[in-house]
Amino acid sequence: MEPAEAAMKEHGSEQRLAEFYNRRAASGWDHPLSPRRVEQRGLFISLLKSEARHGVLEIGTGTGLDGLTFVQAGIHYTGVDLAEGHVRQARSKGLDVSVASARSLPFADGTFPAVWSMSTLLHIPAADIDGVLRELVRVAAPNAPIAVGLWSGDDEEGLN
Repeated sequence: MEPAEAAMKEHGSEQRLAEFYNRRAASGWDHPLSPRRVEQRGLFISLLKSEARHGVLEIGTGTGLDGLTFVQAGIHYTGVDLAEGHVRQARSKGLDVSVASARSLPFADGTFPAVWSMSTLLHIPAADIDGVLRELVRVAAPNAPIAVGLWSGDDEEGLN
């Protein structure tokens, strides 16, 4: 596949995903966070505090549930999401969130002391995951912790 053709396919896939989440945001439905995710977020916040890391980038903010918890813990928060509806909801909570793709983040190299992405990268095709992970590493400061959760349910394997 030619690079231009691959880029168009990638954009179409992201557009469909953004449209799905925009419809979900418009419906007012908000996916409750699993206890495991809440636990992992707490452990990550503890790690950030123990290492005196004062900022985090979240990939796939959704409506801002994790973002609010980071801010309440005193951690500077920046988020990105494909869905404009999610971005509007997160911004309405006072969060610094913008529309962006994990494939091409609009930040300089080494900007963030930590990166958090839960239940987002499961939408990335296997052929593209290495490039997305390189992008997360690119925007993370040297030796920054990067937390990625790929579950979509209660620790069950299944097709999405």
